[in-house]
Amino acid sequence: MKKNLSAALIFSSILIIQGCYYDKEELVYPPNTNTCDTLNMTYTKDIQSIIIANCNSCHAAPAGAGGGIVLDNYAQLKLYADAGNLVNRLITTDASLLMPKGGPKLSDCNIAKIQAWVNAGAPN
Repeated sequence: MKKNLSAALIFSSILIIQGCYYDKEELVYPPNTNTCDTLNMTYTKDIQSIIIANCNSCHAAPAGAGGGIVLDNYAQLKLYADAGNLVNRLITTDASLLMPKGGPKLSDCNIAKIQAWVNAGAPN
């Protein structure tokens, strides 16, 4: 009888401990840190740093190296965004048109941020 009582207590303890574990959502379903936040994109807060890091080596004034295209300020970038040229050059399958030229393609997250920004009217 004593043996059965001890076994029952151990079994009950295990159930309680495991039950507590599963009550903690963050332990069972840890937050996904690989998400790409594309909400409320603005040029100053989100897009400018992407452009500086990936485009300005060729497309900053003076624009001799970038085919005459200057993207180092909001007004200029918005012209290309509104015309559809900015996103098209980032997602094209034509290697001769893909930007950044000669560099690695932008990450899917950065492209998604730029697309969301353009779709929202390219706010400053």
